[in-house]
Amino acid sequence: MKSFKVLMVTCTASMTGQFNMNNLRLLKDMGASVHVACNFREGNTFTDAECDDLRRTLSGMDIRYHQVDFTRRGLSMQHKKSYDQLLRICSNERFDFIHCHTPTAAAVARLVARKTGTKILYTAHGFHFFTGAPLKNWLFFFPIERYLSKYTDAIVTINREDFGRAKHLLKAGNVFYIPGIGIDISSYRISADEKMNIRQRIRNTLGLSKSDTALLNVGELINRKDQETIIRALSLIKDPRIVLLLCGQGPEEEHLRQKARELGVEDRVRMLGFRDDIMDLHKAADIFVFSSRQEGLPVALMEAIADRMPVITTEIRGNTDLVRSRDFTYRPGDYKTLAELIKLASKDYPGTIIRENSARLKHFDINNVEQKMRQIYEYMAEL
Repeated sequence: MKSFKVLMVTCTASMTGQFNMNNLRLLKDMGASVHVACNFREGNTFTDAECDDLRRTLSGMDIRYHQVDFTRRGLSMQHKKSYDQLLRICSNERFDFIHCHTPTAAAVARLVARKTGTKILYTAHGFHFFTGAPLKNWLFFFPIERYLSKYTDAIVTINREDFGRAKHLLKAGNVFYIPGIGIDISSYRISADEKMNIRQRIRNTLGLSKSDTALLNVGELINRKDQETIIRALSLIKDPRIVLLLCGQGPEEEHLRQKARELGVEDRVRMLGFRDDIMDLHKAADIFVFSSRQEGLPVALMEAIADRMPVITTEIRGNTDLVRSRDFTYRPGDYKTLAELIKLASKDYPGTIIRENSARLKHFDINNVEQKMRQIYEYMAEL
């Protein structure tokens, strides 16, 4: 295959660091010359230090990076600024194709690609027009995506619902499905003794007794993740031994603390903040509760299933790609049903469901994902 030059475009540096490092390594492995364009300064879930670390990592991989002032805001003059910045980069570098992510950055990238005649690959991490989405999402996002799809050589989708929508409603040159960003299932295989040692150590540090049932939620503390529904459900469960561990940071943190106080469960909700030991917390907890109202294909849920945890999750696109049984799913915001599912799971969560979920997850293994992405990159390089 001929050598090729690629620009990876994401709205934020954290999107690059969290979801695209495997793609960047794959492109380098394929012999590509790779550049990255994103906003290192604003809108990140990364700290400034983490953004600096990402810059050093990219430099160490011989990947050039560019600051572009992308914003997630729908209506903003900043889009014109980011368009001009990206147009200048693409005009100077003449890439063989651009791989873009996130709606606003991808919209800017596709308009630039149209101007420069550059091929475009767009990964949709979850269309905003999904089953159950508000009407305003369909009225705003769908027309934009449909229009821009005319200038998109290929769209990559990461769940079955989006794949069907892209195939039938959009106008891209081609549509691919890949099972998310992939997960290294082998990294979760440890001995029963090692798992028990980790469990005891972490539970001791968290002040959990043997009789406590720990619910675990991992994700940004934002409205879309809807941790409030878990707190509401917890307030309906009078067993003081059932506690909630919330891992993450975000603008909803103080609201969630206040809600726990209002509902009288403040002492049963542990706000753990950012943690880099999620795999250890899986082993310390008893049930993983995933409450999101909207997802593409959630890595946090994939990781909990890989660690063979009992999971309770919302019945939404992406989540339902990952769980075999709907016995422990609930409609977003339905805290009464969630409370009943938590009580049921704390007494008896069938091992058959855990095994079925684990077997289903093999499809999402990183090796399978990388094989499919390599084929897509080869397709784009040869267009």
